[in-house]
Amino acid sequence: MKISLKRRFLSLLLALALAFTLAPSAFPTEAPLETPPEDQPGVLKELKLSSDAWTNVQEGQKDFELLLEPSASVDLGGVQIKASLEPGDDAEVQAMHVSWSSSDPAITAVSEQENGHSGTVYGKAPGKATVTVTAGSGASQQKCTIQTTVSGIKVSETLAKGITVAENQSKEIKLDTDFFLFGNAASEYAMLSASVVNNKPNVRKPLVSSDKKTVTIEGREAGEATVVLEISSAGYIYKAEFPVTVTSNERKIEWTEGCSPAKPLKFSALEERIANEYREVFPGGTLASIIGLNVPTSQGTLYLNYKSPEDTGAGAAGSATYYYKGNTGPYIRDITFVPNASYAEEKAYITFTAQGADSKGDMSTFKGKIEVTLTQEKTDLTVSTKRDTPLKLSSTLFSKSCQEQTGAPLSYVVFTLPPATQGSLYLGYKDEWDYASKVSANEQYKQKQLDDMTFVPAQGFVGTVTVSYAGYSASGSRYNGLRRQIQRRAGDPGQAGPG
Repeated sequence: MKISLKRRFLSLLLALALAFTLAPSAFPTEAPLETPPEDQPGVLKELKLSSDAWTNVQEGQKDFELLLEPSASVDLGGVQIKASLEPGDDAEVQAMHVSWSSSDPAITAVSEQENGHSGTVYGKAPGKATVTVTAGSGASQQKCTIQTTVSGIKVSETLAKGITVAENQSKEIKLDTDFFLFGNAASEYAMLSASVVNNKPNVRKPLVSSDKKTVTIEGREAGEATVVLEISSAGYIYKAEFPVTVTSNERKIEWTEGCSPAKPLKFSALEERIANEYREVFPGGTLASIIGLNVPTSQGTLYLNYKSPEDTGAGAAGSATYYYKGNTGPYIRDITFVPNASYAEEKAYITFTAQGADSKGDMSTFKGKIEVTLTQEKTDLTVSTKRDTPLKLSSTLFSKSCQEQTGAPLSYVVFTLPPATQGSLYLGYKDEWDYASKVSANEQYKQKQLDDMTFVPAQGFVGTVTVSYAGYSASGSRYNGLRRQIQRRAGDPGQAGPG
């Protein structure tokens, strides 16, 4: 009985084993890819690339590298590459199309010839791109890749839009952040330089570090310029450029202690302030001189070695250099600003460029502006006349003012003339064709001449004319800050007398 049960159990196991053996579909598996027989027609066995640009190509090589020059085209050059299909004696295989594609056509472009069995690869812009060559399909598809590098220098998108730098300030642009080198341009023997297009003065000549990793751009004066980066390598020259905007970095010096024709502003009071300003802009630097000195003529005049209205010295020239210290002048301290008596605004503005040596000993400059608060002097005499009517003057007005101011009789008067658009002063005036002479600035006029003096308003002018003058008494005292004011009122009768 035990033997019979054992036999039945063994029979059951045998039946189960047979069932699994005869029914493999109960455990499905992935079917293997069918490989076409080697001798089947139309089956691509291999894709090969060949070119004179490559040496030491290995049998069965699928990945290649290619160095290209930029700005080449199908018509101008590029590298010719042949694509060979195996077997070579299979007509169906030889009729297959070979496709060529670039991962970035803006850097590396491709073109096909002979149904793709020949291709041209050419560089368009510095950078890297992958060219893929493909033939066949399915299990017999073959593929090769060409890693291309186009030589040159390329600026980042941000740098291409331009940078902004202030006058006398600088910015650094850096390799692999702001600009990139590829191929021959990245050679350790490559020479990097930088320049400003047309040598525009807005930007100083850029400085390239010895390791070619940074270029320093320094603003010189407000305006626009273009900087060019240039790489010379292996007989090639590569360039890239970017715009630079230089903004004004003008330094303002305020003079609030008053200034008038009778109390001119002497630069001996400003010299050290200009020097201190230079040291603030360029720590450790030393002011050498100022140039480009200028003030609008409507606001006043700059003189060199000014002593008095009668002895003004020479005009300070904007093209001249005025020195801070040293054995050779002219000096900053010898400049004087005399406001225009007819200028009615509260402030006058004098501009200049300070130059000297910075802490490194390099010549450095900054632009400055002196804001001068003007003092409105008391008008001691006021006379008026109607429109287009000459006004006869009198020495009595001047004599009375002189006696009040100095306690002594008047000796002579020196005038600063009004603008011709307002009117003119004449001696011996009868009409516009008959007069002795015009009154000259800085000339001395005695009482008898003052009685023979006439103010002739400019035709059609209506308003107030302020004539600055300096009076000198018989004892040698001088009027300080006195003016003669002439009011023009349309329709008013002429009159003369103290205001």
